[in-house]
Amino acid sequence: MVDVAHLERMGRELKCPI
Repeated sequence: MVDVAHLERMGRELKCPI
C-alpha cells in the first residue's frame, strides 16, 4: 500500500525545487 499524501508531498517538492 502506498500513501497518497506522501507521494503528493514528494511530487510537490520535486515540482518546486526552488
